[in-house]
Amino acid sequence: MAAYSLGIRRLILLDVFTISLGFVLRTVAGAVAIEVPASPWLYICAGLGSLFSGIWLSRRGRLHGLGDILVAVILLIGITQFAFIASDRLEVAAAVFVCWGFLLNAAGITVQSLIQADVPDSIRGRVVSLYGILWLGCPSVGAFVMGAAADFIGFRWPVALGALVMLAAFCWSLPRRRLFREEIRRMTESGV
Repeated sequence: MAAYSLGIRRLILLDVFTISLGFVLRTVAGAVAIEVPASPWLYICAGLGSLFSGIWLSRRGRLHGLGDILVAVILLIGITQFAFIASDRLEVAAAVFVCWGFLLNAAGITVQSLIQADVPDSIRGRVVSLYGILWLGCPSVGAFVMGAAADFIGFRWPVALGALVMLAAFCWSLPRRRLFREEIRRMTESGV
């Protein structure tokens, strides 16, 4: 982390690879934690999707439109979760993992970019640290709860419930898109 803070983040390609590697390592850690051998396809597809979103967002280089991107990402995460549980085919699962890698990484980068642009310098480090803890910790708690539920009701129902939560978040955020746009415009005009 120290090397990242000291300079890697300034080298765009290395920055994207670092972020993508972090996403793949979280996937590996999850498989190790639940003592389930994960397919190499899982790593390849999740990492590939993550890499694409990192390159796309780093080349974008502007805040304008990030609120709309985040709202779309929320919807697409829910849809891809339904696609994942609707099929038993490896090809579908691989495509979903590419999408998940792209979408989850895009969500993380988008939210972190908006936080860094809007939070005052005096507390930015604390707010970004708190965001990092929530971004890494909440999925772990959710995975534990979904895994415990899967022991009783099967795998598909907890994943479907997670998809419904994402769709509910989309329905909540959709009417607020105008507010997101106005806030991002305000940040851009203030020189952030």
